[in-house]
Amino acid sequence: MHTTPRNRLFLVRSAAAPLLFVSIAISSGRAQLSGASGDPCGAALEQAQGSLEADRPLDATRTLLSAIPRCPGNAEAYALLGVAFDEQRRYADAHRALLKAISLNPAWAPFHNNLAVSYLHAGNPQAAMTEFQKALRLDPGSRIAVLNLATYYVDRKEFSRALQYLQTFPTGESGDPDLLMLLTRAYLGSGSTQAASRTAAELSAAAGENAKLRFSLGLLFAEYGQAAEAIRQFELIPAGDRDYETYENLGQAYATAGHPEEARGAFESAMRLAPQRPEPYLELSRVYLALHQTDQALYLLSQANKQFPQRAEVNFALAELLTRARRFDQAGIALTEAIQRHPSNALLWQARGDLFNAQHLNEQAVSAYRRSLRFAPEGIGPRIGLAEIDQRSGKTEEARSEYQALLRLAPGSVEGNTGMGDIAFQNGQLEAADAYLERAFAEGPADSRTAELLGAVCMREGKYVEADRVLRKQLSIDPGNPRLHSLEGRALVKLGKGDEAQLEFDKARRLTSSDSAPQTR
Repeated sequence: MHTTPRNRLFLVRSAAAPLLFVSIAISSGRAQLSGASGDPCGAALEQAQGSLEADRPLDATRTLLSAIPRCPGNAEAYALLGVAFDEQRRYADAHRALLKAISLNPAWAPFHNNLAVSYLHAGNPQAAMTEFQKALRLDPGSRIAVLNLATYYVDRKEFSRALQYLQTFPTGESGDPDLLMLLTRAYLGSGSTQAASRTAAELSAAAGENAKLRFSLGLLFAEYGQAAEAIRQFELIPAGDRDYETYENLGQAYATAGHPEEARGAFESAMRLAPQRPEPYLELSRVYLALHQTDQALYLLSQANKQFPQRAEVNFALAELLTRARRFDQAGIALTEAIQRHPSNALLWQARGDLFNAQHLNEQAVSAYRRSLRFAPEGIGPRIGLAEIDQRSGKTEEARSEYQALLRLAPGSVEGNTGMGDIAFQNGQLEAADAYLERAFAEGPADSRTAELLGAVCMREGKYVEADRVLRKQLSIDPGNPRLHSLEGRALVKLGKGDEAQLEFDKARRLTSSDSAPQTR
């Protein structure tokens, strides 16, 4: 059994982030649709626009349908009606109204933009692209059309196409936050981290104490693995403006950056602000585990389980940690109660499989894993467990098949790549073993079994410097592992560092003796 719970339940980090670009684009288009003075529809148009800006599209629809018979040739009335229908997801009605507006005034670019947005909402991107291009031909400098086109391509991960549009604007001079945010996303997505940092710095300088903008920037950098910059943006939010989501995501960023104490402080703040939420308990328990404080993590999860007995993810986390701590009876009791409440929950059946697996009760473990997969056929954790049992039982081909199925679902799986690397190593296929294990070690979080195997493969290949690198890195995380110290000693011998090697062998002996000494209470 592995030391970290599988199928970790991450927060939806972007839940609090506003959908800036599409809504701003539509709103900016609407702002140009007010009625002219003397127009019999003018008052109705202003009233309808106010209803739309207040998120009351049904009120706007009633106002416009009542007004249009009095001024049937008013393009703006039909354009606003199209937006109102679109916000009610009445897309066919929206398209008819917007096309009517265009027929009355075909040269007005915002009409084409809003029709394009509605086509996107209706799932017709080809028609949307045609209308966006019409808007740009009519108004080559249309900020709204460029924002929407860039957003579309960023969402599709076609970052170079997004940049083609965004880089036509003098963003640095205008300080336009929407353009700068999209540019940052596109640069990060394309791997241009330096350009992303420069653009984000411009946006950050303009943000001041704008908490929403800082939060959006923090989420963006966290999404692309830039934990240090994410932390900086979250920390720049004034203390009085920090809410639960800010502290929760700040804690995630600190944990990713390897700062467990700071992560603990952030999660504790999130817990104080939202005591009814279980997520900070789960995250804080992982921080305690990173600090090798298993008892504190168990206490925290036990409290969470009492407070949130109906939350299966809490039941799962507690059972997995009890199993890891070899408190098998307690894990069994907790799982029996949880499965009675959630008999069809795949995670809980996986945890039961892990419990049996840890006790080498293979038949019971296989049965639990199979049941988990019936409830969630794409499950990763049960496949890891099944592969481990096959490998332990000497069923190498069955284990290989399970690991291959796992890697098809999750190519970056540490367990899948480590398992395939182990099988290749045992079969003398050193090059394949090296490739799988390097991939697993790079993916992280660091796993001592992966490091041991990779170190052994490097030693067998004569890559002693590489073995030393891998083992030293893992020893900084797992200094109490005697096998790592022993392997490091062997690598140092090959590198001609006899004195250092002897120190490693001595540490391995002391740790092995400590592990084998009788425990007293």
